[in-house]
Amino acid sequence: MMRPMLEETGTIVAQEGEDVLVEVLRRSACGQCNSHSACGVSVVAGLFSTEPTRIRVRNHLNAAKGERVVIGLPATTLLLAALVVYLLPLLAMVIIAAGMTAGGFENTWIIPGSFFGMLAALWLGHYLARKRFIISQPALLRRYNDSSMNLANFNT
Repeated sequence: MMRPMLEETGTIVAQEGEDVLVEVLRRSACGQCNSHSACGVSVVAGLFSTEPTRIRVRNHLNAAKGERVVIGLPATTLLLAALVVYLLPLLAMVIIAAGMTAGGFENTWIIPGSFFGMLAALWLGHYLARKRFIISQPALLRRYNDSSMNLANFNT
């Protein structure tokens, strides 16, 4: 059974040995629903850059510069990334605060100690992600063509 993949279409902008740089446009789902004019989330989403992102992937398809391709990332990777970014620092902060409270420290030490514990957990998550212990590498799935869209895959 295949794992669910998050897919994005992009254009190859450079070749570097066995790898290619694929440029994908950042898109937000905000503004796509009927409530976008009254929603504060769409305002916040508009503050962030919509500049294209370049992603390095292994070119096992021998695709050339300028070709449109589909890259994918296992859906579990997004879940693991969210846990590392959100849950790990929160847990570190709570555990350190509880430990320092049980150890008899005063609030003047507990608050900065918890804060530095949170920062250390953020650093650890970033380190693990860069070393690919947690986050897997995107893969080049296929060449893109308009007829490759299979509408039967969409659940309605």
